[in-house]
Amino acid sequence: VDSYSAFFDNGRFGKTSLHSILQSADIDTIFVTGLALDYCVKYTALDGKFLGYDVYVVADATRGVDKATSEQAVTLMKQEGIHVIASMDLDGILFRVRAASSVVFLSPLVIVAWVSAFLVFL
Repeated sequence: VDSYSAFFDNGRFGKTSLHSILQSADIDTIFVTGLALDYCVKYTALDGKFLGYDVYVVADATRGVDKATSEQAVTLMKQEGIHVIASMDLDGILFRVRAASSVVFLSPLVIVAWVSAFLVFL
C-alpha cells in the first residue's frame, strides 16, 4: 500500500488494519513519533484525529524532511486539534491520559516493517 498514513493509503481509497486493531484493544489515545514529521507523522496524526482518536505528536521525537513544510505541518495539526508536545511533557500527560484512556504509541517507520511490533500498550 502506498501510504504516508498508518491508517489509509494516500488516496484514502483503502485502509490498513490499524484502526480495527486499536478499536479491538479499546485504544482511544495515540502518541505519534518517527519520520518524517511533514509526511508520515502528519498524515498519521490527521487520520487518527479524523477517526476520533485523541492524538499527540511528540515533536522532538520526530524529524521533518524540510523545515518550512515541517512548520506548516505543525500549524495544520494544531489547527485540527492535535496536541503537539515535547517528550519532557510525557510523564504528566501520560499520568492524566492513562487514568482515563487506553494509549498506544505509533511510529510510522515501524509500521512499514511490521504492524504488531510497534503497539505499546500502557
